[in-house]
Amino acid sequence: MPLAIFVGSNHQLQNIIFGQALLHNEQSDSFDWLFKAFQNYMRSKKGPRCILTDQDSSMAAAIKRVFIKTIHRLCRWHMLKKYRLELKKLYDAHEGLKEKLRTVINHPLTTTEFEAAWDTLVDEYGIRENVAINGLWKQREQWIPANFKQYCCGRMTSMQRSESVNMMVKASSFATHLTSINKFARKLLKVIQHTNHTSAGETHRSQSKVIRDTLHLFDSQLSSVHKGSIQQVQGDVYEQHCIPHRC
Repeated sequence: MPLAIFVGSNHQLQNIIFGQALLHNEQSDSFDWLFKAFQNYMRSKKGPRCILTDQDSSMAAAIKRVFIKTIHRLCRWHMLKKYRLELKKLYDAHEGLKEKLRTVINHPLTTTEFEAAWDTLVDEYGIRENVAINGLWKQREQWIPANFKQYCCGRMTSMQRSESVNMMVKASSFATHLTSINKFARKLLKVIQHTNHTSAGETHRSQSKVIRDTLHLFDSQLSSVHKGSIQQVQGDVYEQHCIPHRC
């Protein structure tokens, strides 16, 4: 049974698991049920502001039907992997293309800057009609970072957070094909609790009383300033990058 996990970013840009479910299959109707159940669990009629997935067509269709106002973003890593063989041929044929292409993809701050840089690049190397270049260009609105600057995505451009949680679950080696569902659920809960405890521990340490090395007054003053600056930075990150139930 496929295990679906909703992974996001908390106020410290750490992984946070919003929910998980076992599916009967990976067909469109199963994803419909999954997303509706997630909406109900999160008590939100609109769904998340942004959801990042691979290029699964069944999942994409379900997102359009259920998460009507959600921005659907495609994983950058999967996009480049899809054309890895064609891109490798281009990299071998054109020196410096790989670095310049990555720069064009990652650095522009607006869609206008990206499109201008893309046109300059493809004209410079004469690769405008290449299959891989055409494929990446046609789907640019769903994966190029410049198109999502105005949305809260917790600095996510790929499914790396989801994959890291998947690896943590697999590395735990707590389940085989003989594991019953009730035992699987209990063991998965332990993984989630471990993640939550790690995050809570860092929050506690950042807000706990500072232990001073001396009793000098300047030491007390500096410790207060230092603690205040840390809390201010954390607050700024929270406001800019993540509101947990909405990301």
